[in-house]
Amino acid sequence: MQTESSQCAYAGWPECFGNPLERASHADHSKRLLLKPPLLPPTMQDHSHVKRILQIRPPLAPQSQAYLATPPACAFSIHCKRTLATRKCYHCAKFDVQRTGYYCDECFVARHPPLRLTHSWTFLKDERDSKADWIKHLTQLKLEQDFHELRGMLDQTSSFLDTAAKAGASHHPTETKVKKAIEDISTIDSGIRTLMGRVKKSLKCKHLTRADAVRKIQDMWKVRKARKHFKALLRSIYKRMEDPVTGKVYYFNTLTEMAQWDKPLGLGSDDYAANKTKKKAIMTRVWTQSDAAEFIQRAYRRRQATATVRQLIHKLYRKVKDPASVYYCVGMYYYYNKQTGEVSWTKPKLLGQHGDIAVESTAKHHARATVKADPPNEIDAAQRIQRMFRCGMARRQMHGMISHVYVKIWDDTRAQFYFYNTSTKTVSWAKPKWVDEDDLMSPRTHQAFLLQEKVDAIRNGPPDAAVQYLQRLIRRRQARRRLQVMLAEVYEMVLDEATGEYFYHNKKTGNVTWTKPPLI
Repeated sequence: MQTESSQCAYAGWPECFGNPLERASHADHSKRLLLKPPLLPPTMQDHSHVKRILQIRPPLAPQSQAYLATPPACAFSIHCKRTLATRKCYHCAKFDVQRTGYYCDECFVARHPPLRLTHSWTFLKDERDSKADWIKHLTQLKLEQDFHELRGMLDQTSSFLDTAAKAGASHHPTETKVKKAIEDISTIDSGIRTLMGRVKKSLKCKHLTRADAVRKIQDMWKVRKARKHFKALLRSIYKRMEDPVTGKVYYFNTLTEMAQWDKPLGLGSDDYAANKTKKKAIMTRVWTQSDAAEFIQRAYRRRQATATVRQLIHKLYRKVKDPASVYYCVGMYYYYNKQTGEVSWTKPKLLGQHGDIAVESTAKHHARATVKADPPNEIDAAQRIQRMFRCGMARRQMHGMISHVYVKIWDDTRAQFYFYNTSTKTVSWAKPKWVDEDDLMSPRTHQAFLLQEKVDAIRNGPPDAAVQYLQRLIRRRQARRRLQVMLAEVYEMVLDEATGEYFYHNKKTGNVTWTKPPLI
């Protein structure tokens, strides 16, 4: 039968080979041991071979990692020597080289005296632990939920038992008892659902930290200021006029010369037209000679009084450069009142332009320089223009070189960018000089830029360079293929029956790993 079955299956099959329909096992199958999978589960394996969607981070040296892990220090060092910072001032950040505004307690008190204008600041580490408060808040809500739920179930159960006892004593039919029980159960269910909705709504309310509260107040103030500015802009565009026929009020747009009956949105109350109506009344009034002379006299006296008051204010106030801005070359000024001793960043009213209150010695120096300076001739002017043009070109080239060397990377712990030098492999919190932060690229963008720069150099280069690049590319590809063949002989994929995942076994070393080796 064996011969017939083999001959029926395969014509000309030798009898010495046996029946081909019977499966034969390998000689060493029984001796082969099953490999044990790695200790870590597949979900904990390293996915470094996968192309990450998140930001690429370059490999950093241990010194650079330690530098980034150090807590922030005081940036001003008025009464300390680079001690740990405890506060951050958003107004003083403009005077800091690194734009951080970090202060210790002593330096903050010294830099913010009572006479100085109030600044917006916050603690780096809030006095209240927001995470602990949130856990406490959730625990309290859970306890309240359990309390209300148990009390409601207890009340409903007691009322249900009382109703059942009364129904049994009064000999009511069974259908009435069942209906009453169903109503009580539905009441309990609706009460629990209402309670769960209340708890879900309260869970969305999270206490804000001090820093978040400050930012929220600042955003509200900015929105209010923008709304006022927009309302003033609309009032300068629209005119409120009255129709002489119907007596109704309509609004005329001075830009588009269109009229409409509806009041424009965001225009506010109608009191804004008081000054314009007053000016219009002055312009349309029929003046006599004596009235016009009196009006001109009053206007002249008003102007003279304003100039006198402005001179008095110039003598009263002094414009002083902040020493911190002098040290960091920012050039911020504040205004000092000689009588009261108060200081303010805001320019007082009727003080005039900034150039009118400059230091007297500086104004005299500029006046003398203007008088003594002779007009240049054609050769000197041409040389000066050439020097200016060359300086501008050199500055642009340096700007481009620095922006291609540095890369900015976001740090989640400090919520701040740090700068990585691709040439020296060093990091720094300070922004590089001669370059704007907006011009710096991220690591992924920098990598794409270098690749595109290499491709452009090959396309625009000589033919010999392109031939050499193609030769290197072919040799690299052949070497990678040979390496893949060698790795395929060393590694093997083994199925783990428990998890249904494949792991990789190194035949030479005997190591196993869930991570796919590179170049396989």
